[in-house]
Amino acid sequence: MGKADAAGALREIAGEPDEASRLQIRALAFYALGRTRESNAALQALIKTYGEQQPTLVALAYSYRVDRDAAFHWLDEAARIRDPAATSVAFDVLTDPLRDDPRWLPFLRKIGYAPEQLAAIKIEVPKPGT
Repeated sequence: MGKADAAGALREIAGEPDEASRLQIRALAFYALGRTRESNAALQALIKTYGEQQPTLVALAYSYRVDRDAAFHWLDEAARIRDPAATSVAFDVLTDPLRDDPRWLPFLRKIGYAPEQLAAIKIEVPKPGT
């Protein structure tokens, strides 16, 4: 999701049949391109249409934006409703900005992972503008 691939991601995602995935990727790609208004619109559409059923997608978008409070709000919602996708966040590169947050390990415990083992895994994702 580096900036160099964001325009390509927008082209590729157009053919994605899953609307929730399309909205999430659009939010990420527009953010990477500095097109904040379009990113916000895609993220708000994702929240409005799929936030209750797929809060993990929303959490990952906020994590990519390094909005930790919003990301953890949506991760907590994902844990609360037992969103099956929540178990993948421990390994998702989009959660890299959350890994040093004091809420990360308690969240991992909440979804049933051994956080001490997972905390040792280092995953890095390119930040917008790098």
